[in-house]
Amino acid sequence: MCFLALSLLISGCALASLQASKKETLNAELATISNFNTISEMTQIAFEWERSEDPKVAGYNLYRAKDGGELQKIATIKDRFSTHYVDTGLEPSTSYQYAMSTYDKDGAHSQMGSIYTIQTLSSFPAVEFTQVITNLPLRAKIIWSPHEDLRVSSYVIERSKAGTNNWSKIAEVKGRLSAEYIDSGLKPEESFDYRVRAKSSDGVLGEPSGAQNSTTKALPLPVTNLSASLNQPKKITLSWQAPAQDDIDHYVIYSSRSKFLPATKLGTTKETNYDDYISANGSSRFYKVTAVDASGLEGQKPSSSVEGTTLSAPEQPYIIMSSYTNGGIDIAWNPVPRAQKYIIYKSSNLGNEAIEVNDTRYFDSNVQSSQKYEYEVSAIDEYGLESDKSKTAKVELQ
Repeated sequence: MCFLALSLLISGCALASLQASKKETLNAELATISNFNTISEMTQIAFEWERSEDPKVAGYNLYRAKDGGELQKIATIKDRFSTHYVDTGLEPSTSYQYAMSTYDKDGAHSQMGSIYTIQTLSSFPAVEFTQVITNLPLRAKIIWSPHEDLRVSSYVIERSKAGTNNWSKIAEVKGRLSAEYIDSGLKPEESFDYRVRAKSSDGVLGEPSGAQNSTTKALPLPVTNLSASLNQPKKITLSWQAPAQDDIDHYVIYSSRSKFLPATKLGTTKETNYDDYISANGSSRFYKVTAVDASGLEGQKPSSSVEGTTLSAPEQPYIIMSSYTNGGIDIAWNPVPRAQKYIIYKSSNLGNEAIEVNDTRYFDSNVQSSQKYEYEVSAIDEYGLESDKSKTAKVELQ
């Protein structure tokens, strides 16, 4: 292998004098290496030299300093016939000084040859175009133009809390032609700055792109004027006003049996009203309603709830008269508010019977002597809700 095209970022040749360390012996008769060729990359420099014809030479030493510092041995090439070496793990855009010496089979070394200053190549320029898509639900999208340098193998995405300039790597996207990354799992209204850096296959990072900010979408606004009915039979009707935004998709209704208990999901609707059907009369529920937007974000539950109640049953009647007269049993009871009719429950050894009446008095002529009759009365309202039965009135015929 020969270096035909050399990246000769070399300057200031000078003959170096080697200070012998406690463990090294100087052999002034050994041939030195004063000329070598180099090729520079961003993080490595390749060396080529003509092998020594001196039979006493067993191998070569390579010395390096950074930015004019003290030369330190960094490599021992253990074969006199070797003529190539690559120094890796260097920094881009940095000046290094190099020199070589030879050594014999006993480890004694020659004088150093000339010192050469060699510059590594600069790192990648920043990605030319980046854009951050903002106002997305729980995520941010970063897009960029693929880097033109064919040495780029991936892109490092860095993020900083907005305005803090405290950058950290959050992802690495493989492939020079890749052009987007989605930062997911964020919170609503969370704000970050983003930037992109090209990266080579050997780990060299390019300059960062300009920082761009993204703030995630806010949660939907709360509904307003939530109300719950108090007097509907077997159901509670909820109604509310929609929040002032255009992308509301539906609403979630939560309920509980007590304002001190956590509310659980009852149902959803696209309307601004909802009927909760409940079989019990006079039963209370506590409600909260949230809005959900077209992207699936749900607003926060309100801290307080709204109470609704189903219509209670009519009041329990009470019997004010039950007596045998004129060959029958005369029964009377108090009028009940809301009552549209009444049911008299009659029982005896002869069987049971339910008698529907519209008045608050009833004369039962269908009785027999030597029988004991029991009567209970309930009230029925316009919705068919029935009150509790009255206390039992007992009449015994002789």
